Amino acid sequence: MVPAGERGLVTLPEDKREPPEKQGSSGDPPWVLITGAAASIVAVLGFFGFSNIEQVTSLFAESASPSSTTEPTRTSTEFAKSETTEPESAEPESTERDSTSEAARPTSTEFDSSTLDDISTDETPFTRDALLPGTFTDSKGVEYSLVASGTHDCTSAAHMSSNMRELLSEFDCSRSVTGNYRPGDDSILVSVQVQAFEDASTAQRLSDAIGRTETVNYGIFCPTNGVGSDACGSSDYPEAEISQYRAADHRYLVLATAFYTNLTSDSRSAEWTGPAAKAASRAAGPENHVGS
Repeated sequence: MVPAGERGLVTLPEDKREPPEKQGSSGDPPWVLITGAAASIVAVLGFFGFSNIEQVTSLFAESASPSSTTEPTRTSTEFAKSETTEPESAEPESTERDSTSEAARPTSTEFDSSTLDDISTDETPFTRDALLPGTFTDSKGVEYSLVASGTHDCTSAAHMSSNMRELLSEFDCSRSVTGNYRPGDDSILVSVQVQAFEDASTAQRLSDAIGRTETVNYGIFCPTNGVGSDACGSSDYPEAEISQYRAADHRYLVLATAFYTNLTSDSRSAEWTGPAAKAASRAAGPENHVGS
């Protein structure tokens, strides 16, 4: 359990990419800037026709502690935008690789963002493409890519605390668009949930109610396979160090949880999971549809 607060709120080019994978209830990264000798190696391989070279990174050893943990791979200073999974009890989600382009953001000053405040005027589809970015970059310069997504019942997330389920039920939350993101080295998993309500006031009131709750766990959705897919069913998750952030975005509430995939309980891991969860909570939302 993570006490409510700012960090825990208690609160990576190929010409064609494949789509994010399905998410499941139980338990692939974008290209990133390669510098130094690594860049030369890639250049030589590219000259000889190798087109499926993936970034070579150090996986975060499952037995390692945060102090010896490999830092998530950093990208160039150019920020890009970027997906979640679900528990064994939830319906399978489709697994996909990161999208071929960044999620569009509003480019026209003519758009009236207030239309996103009420269900009667908001035309945003309740879909992954409309609510989740293909990639996002956090304040540490680490790029995260969508690897899985789906749509699930609001209260079906694995490891969700009972008080969180009660709050979601009280505010009539029915469905969540969920997504999973990982950095190039797969050391961290970010689980995102986007929920829609009747109006902006309802979303804000729920966010405030969560903030007043002393101890709450948003729960997580996981990829159906690959790194991080076992976290939803792991008995070690409750003791893992996690970072949680939330954001009321017009009539939507975005919940983001980040943790090391080796489920370390070392609080020092928050130096990386905190920025990841915070950036995810800001990147997801209806703005991914506006102007697209």
